[in-house]
Amino acid sequence: MQIRTGVIIFFCAATVLLGQDPELIKRAEAGDTEAQFELAVTYASEGNEPENVAGMVKWLRLAADQGYAKAQYVLGNLHADGFGVPKDDVEALKWYHLAAEQGFVGAEYTLGFKYENGEGVPEDQVEAAKWYRLAAEQGNDLAARRLVIIYTWGDIWIKNRVEAARWTRVLAEKGDAEMQFKVGRMLNSGADLPEDQREATKWLRMAAEQGHSEAQHYLGVRFREGKGVSKDLWEAIKWLLEAADQWYPGSQRELALCYQASGDAIEAYARMNVAAARGLSSDWWIDLAAKKMTSEQIAEAQNRSTEIWAALEARKKSDE
Repeated sequence: MQIRTGVIIFFCAATVLLGQDPELIKRAEAGDTEAQFELAVTYASEGNEPENVAGMVKWLRLAADQGYAKAQYVLGNLHADGFGVPKDDVEALKWYHLAAEQGFVGAEYTLGFKYENGEGVPEDQVEAAKWYRLAAEQGNDLAARRLVIIYTWGDIWIKNRVEAARWTRVLAEKGDAEMQFKVGRMLNSGADLPEDQREATKWLRMAAEQGHSEAQHYLGVRFREGKGVSKDLWEAIKWLLEAADQWYPGSQRELALCYQASGDAIEAYARMNVAAARGLSSDWWIDLAAKKMTSEQIAEAQNRSTEIWAALEARKKSDE
């Protein structure tokens, strides 16, 4: 059965299709809420026909009326979508609240989303944060991300940089590359988290190893400058190349500085030339470098620039 919101499918992937299991029906008719819910799932799984939809709604409602949180949540989704029941935001919110008040994480997240976006209720970021927090504390990463956004960019009375940093770190510790990058930058600047350059490098490296281009760039810069890590020109080049291959702005210019420091004037000129082609003004640097190069070296560097640009374009097309 195809339901637009996935209201049944999302938590029933492991459910065995039970068909007309007499024992299941007997338990459901005796008031067993789990059996009633399983029977609703069975009807949902057997097809889109009116009798199946009606059977699903009947058993969901019986379970929901007895306080079964999963059924309450799904019934809320059905009313929100108008699938098998009248579309009714007030009724949907009633069932979401009943499920959320029992700690059902999907309902908690949904209420947070509704209040954040003013869907069926007045927009209320404080109420949204309340429900998102309850869901996040149960491990819901989507809710934690919304908390980071609300606490960082929300209305003046809800902004809370300490809480934003807290949930950013929670997500970073769970392997979220973007949040690992943000933790690294916070630790670097001392904004919202105590400054710790070695810890900053650790978190930037974790994000960089997951392919986060901005983290790769800043990690490369740290190795070039020796900030929070021993200075290592070749390690800097390694990470800056990774970022540059993803077209991260500024990485070509940083590579030019690295190659200049290594004594490779041709590669330095070529990289700065590519940076200039990307709109990063470097003409003064190129003119200065050219004064120290022979015409043959300049020609070689310009050819190298063309090669680099062609490789970048090829990679871009392959990623599309």
